[in-house]
Amino acid sequence: MVVIAETEIWPNFLRAAHASGVPVAFVNGRLSERSFRRQRRAMEISPRVLGGFERSVLSFASVYMMQSEADAERLIALGAPCERVVVTGNLKYDLPGAAPGALNAWLSA
Repeated sequence: MVVIAETEIWPNFLRAAHASGVPVAFVNGRLSERSFRRQRRAMEISPRVLGGFERSVLSFASVYMMQSEADAERLIALGAPCERVVVTGNLKYDLPGAAPGALNAWLSA
């Protein structure tokens, strides 16, 4: 399995991983409104070529774990399969801290 953080999409890599049967998960994904608008504009210029290419590339990943509902909606609008897109929040900041353990007690002493 390959885990990619922050939604850096590499079409040739995704195609090769998919062809090899290697699952790919995007975690902590985000897609800014600005990036979304640029992608949409490009797809509107050449919908048959770029639209089909984008949907094809986005279909290669097993799951997209997006930071917000807005990020998820934008990715789906670009062609990602909606059943593979989930909102998990920001994995860097939204998770609870680690439970106190022996290391914390030793560091506090």
